[in-house]
Amino acid sequence: MADRENLEENLALLAEGCAAKKMLSIRDGVQGEKAHFNEEIFQDLRELLGDAYVISSLLDLSYNLDHAFRDPIAKSRDRQNIFKNAHYFIARAGIMGFASLHDTCIVLQNTCMTDSSVDQPYLEARAAAIATRNTIRNLIIQTI
Repeated sequence: MADRENLEENLALLAEGCAAKKMLSIRDGVQGEKAHFNEEIFQDLRELLGDAYVISSLLDLSYNLDHAFRDPIAKSRDRQNIFKNAHYFIARAGIMGFASLHDTCIVLQNTCMTDSSVDQPYLEARAAAIATRNTIRNLIIQTI
């Protein structure tokens, strides 16, 4: 059991590294839908880990996004929780190719470490989360 967990952890780390490298190399000058989701990173992940694992990961991501960004506005008293959620989504979004969610969560996490208001970064991350959930729904329909 431990070997399987180590394998999955190592595969996830490898995928994350590849995804981050690809995102950095293609991000310059890309806007709109192409900036929201990187199909190439997602397809690489599918090839590396298989459809069953990827679908399970997409469902998990969608579920967690729904719970993390349920509130239409940030609650300042939940700053630590907002930070934890943003941190959680940075890696997962990057691995799967959701560039806008990845980027907006980095800004949100960094803002949580300051005394600045988290309202605007939260709204931007929430918008990216909604777009990501819509894309996830379409990806699952296409993959099944």
